[in-house]
Amino acid sequence: MGVWLKIINVVLLATVKNIVTLPYAFLIGLNYQQAIISVVVGGILGFTFFYYLSGWLIKRFSGFLPRLIQVLPFRKTAHRLHEAYLNRERKIFSKTSRILVKAKSSYGMVGIAVATPVLLSIPFGAFLANKYYPGKKRILIYMSLSLVAWTGLFTGIFSLFNL
Repeated sequence: MGVWLKIINVVLLATVKNIVTLPYAFLIGLNYQQAIISVVVGGILGFTFFYYLSGWLIKRFSGFLPRLIQVLPFRKTAHRLHEAYLNRERKIFSKTSRILVKAKSSYGMVGIAVATPVLLSIPFGAFLANKYYPGKKRILIYMSLSLVAWTGLFTGIFSLFNL
């Protein structure tokens, strides 16, 4: 029963942050096969869960602010502030927007899938994927392949250095 609790623990940790899960799995005493399968399954389950959860949250809360303003006791002031915010003069290109546009056009879905297990957390990567590429079922395939590749790479590094 102890091994199953360890596997469940690794799967749950892999649903959130994938890069730290493989060393943790080896630290708690799982063998290579158990560790690899647990990390990959946890990452795929976590990404799928957070991808659909973020889609639901984006749909639910997209019109939240205007409805919230209607029920506030100081709604006239809040409505004016909201209107001023919506009608403000926006910069067309800032340094940040240029970087985001360049990254999105250069790397796209594949870039999010590759960066999520290592640089981003699984929930944040799932949110970005759903925000910029909603309804694209290929992102789940790309993310699964990315998780398998990163896990294989880290396993190879760990076995090479006998960690």
